[in-house]
Amino acid sequence: MEENTSNVYWFIEKSSRFVLKEFEEESLLYDKLSGSTHLVDNVSAFILSVLDSSSKSTGQLCEELASMAPDLAPNQVNFMVKSHLVSLESQGFLSKTELSDSFSS
Repeated sequence: MEENTSNVYWFIEKSSRFVLKEFEEESLLYDKLSGSTHLVDNVSAFILSVLDSSSKSTGQLCEELASMAPDLAPNQVNFMVKSHLVSLESQGFLSKTELSDSFSS
């Protein structure tokens, strides 16, 4: 069963944890907690920079990316955001929490 993505909120556990240096097609990500560096694509960099200031739902992240890339179809934006969120979570860069329906109304 697919989760209700409007109730899933994504966040970075330690604010200002990352330093991003953006280039044309990718970004260099420095993790201040681990001291490691990573090469990430622009969508990952965008998601991390948005979540550095506050948590957002999957839907909110899709809306923000869609406003930055109006040439992409909504299903492309949804796929890109969701696949990047899963990847960033699996690497330990993000965490998520799911709000129950009674809290999200």
